[in-house]
Amino acid sequence: SAKLFVTSKLIGSALRGFYSKLGGEGFSPGAEFSAAADAAREVGATVVLGDRDVDVTLRRLAEAAQRTDFSKVSFEDLDAASASVLGVGDPTSVTSAELSAMVERMKERGNTDKLMAAVEAALPELYGALVGERDEYMGRGLDELGAGRAVAVVGVAHLRGIVEYLEGRGWKQQGGCV
Repeated sequence: SAKLFVTSKLIGSALRGFYSKLGGEGFSPGAEFSAAADAAREVGATVVLGDRDVDVTLRRLAEAAQRTDFSKVSFEDLDAASASVLGVGDPTSVTSAELSAMVERMKERGNTDKLMAAVEAALPELYGALVGERDEYMGRGLDELGAGRAVAVVGVAHLRGIVEYLEGRGWKQQGGCV
């Protein structure tokens, strides 16, 4: 529908603005993925882009937003988890130094898992569209690669879900890797 299209475009614009703000603060969102692709090319490895198409994700996110009754959402647990993990009360007005510290804390898997669990509890529809469905999509893609070895570079917020998906398909962890 036209409303869904407009909503997905607005969400996409907001996300681009967020990444632009990070870029303006000296961060390079996605730099780790570029570095991984460069390293793969250096050793002659095949690079497979395994995430779901962004337009599909934005459409699913818009659908989830339409199904979410925000008046019934309790943000208290989410705010508490954010303050605990990020170390700031209001993440919308932070200095560059605070932003840098927040990014470093988010790189720790335990912190990301804690924050993602709070997001999932507070906003299950949105979490499913933005994280959960993509975890399954990427996990299925890795599973379909078949036997052999692969290196997957994913955002830390997706690690737990992808590992759970692969373990559910019979994959085993070896030395901290699945």
